[in-house]
Amino acid sequence: MYRIALLITFLFTHGSTFLYGQERTVEGVLRDAMTQAPIAGAHVRAVHARHGAVSDAQGGFRLALGQGPMDTLHITHVSYAPLAHMVRWTATMNVLQLTMTPMAHAIPEVEVYGEQVEVVFAHPTLNVGDLVVGPDGLWVLVYDRPQLWHREDQAGLRELKGARLYLLDTLFQERASATLHERYRALHVDHRGRPVLEGATSAWVPHASSDAIHWETLPLTTLHKAILPWTDSVPGWLLGNDRRPDFPAFDHFAYDPSGDRTRLVCSVEDAHTLELFRAQYKYMDGRSKVVAMDLARELGVDREIIAGYMTGFHKDRYFHVPYAPLFVVKDTLCVFDHERGVIIRSAVADG
Repeated sequence: MYRIALLITFLFTHGSTFLYGQERTVEGVLRDAMTQAPIAGAHVRAVHARHGAVSDAQGGFRLALGQGPMDTLHITHVSYAPLAHMVRWTATMNVLQLTMTPMAHAIPEVEVYGEQVEVVFAHPTLNVGDLVVGPDGLWVLVYDRPQLWHREDQAGLRELKGARLYLLDTLFQERASATLHERYRALHVDHRGRPVLEGATSAWVPHASSDAIHWETLPLTTLHKAILPWTDSVPGWLLGNDRRPDFPAFDHFAYDPSGDRTRLVCSVEDAHTLELFRAQYKYMDGRSKVVAMDLARELGVDREIIAGYMTGFHKDRYFHVPYAPLFVVKDTLCVFDHERGVIIRSAVADG
């Protein structure tokens, strides 16, 4: 009785070996059909197997098969054509040597275009000279022809004849237009983003109504001294500068109209040009130096600055005014000092 129980236990624990024999596994090596190089990372699976395998760096793989005497291996790789190989398992079968054919993926032909130019405004007979995006819409200034001849002291001046101002809505459709009865020179923007036109003898601020544009005339001195110096604003402060075309340094400042106070934001200068500007005093004759010193005492300005203007260095070909615009980013003032290659950050605060 004891021997029968022992035999039943042995059959339960080792029955699979008697019924199916040893483990059914297949080994193989994958190679490139053209170069015979081993293929790594290929996925190998059998139809009747529960698990798959992945080939190693040498292209080898080992896969446990199902219980049937025959099975089919399906091998895939992103760079090769899929391969199906039928195997008949035997206890003495050798390592499979399989090759895969490289596969090229053909991508459909596509045409790539650059960004297309959007025509916002076009006039059949006039030329577009400038544009400004303002609170009322898009202001477009057109002209008939430029002024070609100027006096010697106005050489390089840009003046346009037959100027006309158009106002477009958000769909770029014309709302209103008006003719400028004077030669046009420049289109500026005030600290509120409104357009200001500069002419040969006057300046104009356009105001849009439902279907017309009305002009507010300003003297050129008001434009250059009271409008253009103010470039932006933050709550409670006007932002401006005293940049001049004849001096290589200037200040950005903030002005509080309610309290009549001014706060310096930052100073900008072209150090090399300013040094040359001041150095002109050394090359003046004795009489000119005396004149410069007298003017310095009278005006309260450094004598070397006076000398720079007396010698006309601001008209020299090597004279350069620094470029450092100010931008408002949320509650921070950012001055882009191109001369020094830095961004100066500041904040307008009380005190």
